[in-house]
This record gives sequence, structure tokens and C-alpha cells, in this order.
Amino acid sequence: MTFDEAKLRSLVEKHWHYLGDCNQIDFDFYQTQLGIWLCSASPSVTEFDGLNYVCSFNFNFNLSRFLMESEVEYEMLSIESRYEESKPCVKISGRFEGNPFVLSIKTEPDPKETVPF
Repeated sequence: MTFDEAKLRSLVEKHWHYLGDCNQIDFDFYQTQLGIWLCSASPSVTEFDGLNYVCSFNFNFNLSRFLMESEVEYEMLSIESRYEESKPCVKISGRFEGNPFVLSIKTEPDPKETVPF
């Protein structure tokens, strides 16, 4: 079964609402050797004016409506913070269109680490 990255991206965007002037979301997708899709969504940092951000990272993500989508079957919800300097993120574990996946909704821009998860 193939994993539809575009469809997951579209569903996340449907339930993600910026409260400021940013309108871009960064996505990362990675399939493990066990066939589990690790996905992340975070506010984008691509909009700069010199050294200053020109947008606000304030947003709402309607988690309850996202989980009601027919393509999403969740088994676990969690809030995770791995490092002292990292911000908490929401993790959804389950299946997307029958494929095992873990989706991380990050509250701040991703610093683009070598391993995104």
C-alpha cells in the first residue's frame, strides 16, 4: 500500500490556521525499515527580512477535527519534549489510509536537524 503524502499534507493544511501573516507549513516524511511513516509539520521559517522574521508563528491546529477525518485512525495521542531546549509537540500514532504512521505537530519552526524525528 502506498502512502499518500500529498493527501496527509492537504488534511493538515485544512485544520491548520495561522493567526498571523505566515501561511506556510514545513513537512517532512520518512519511512522506517519497519514500514512506519514518520511525518512532521511545523511553521515555516522561510520568510525573512534581513535578520528578522516577517511573520508570526501563532496558529491553531484543530486536532479534534483532524482526528475525525475518515483517513485517520489514531491509537495514541501524546505530547512530547525530548530535549531541554526543544518545545513540546503533539504526536499522533496510528494509521493513515491503512498505513502505520506517526505525525508530529511542532509548535515552532523546525531547526532542520539531521534526523527530523
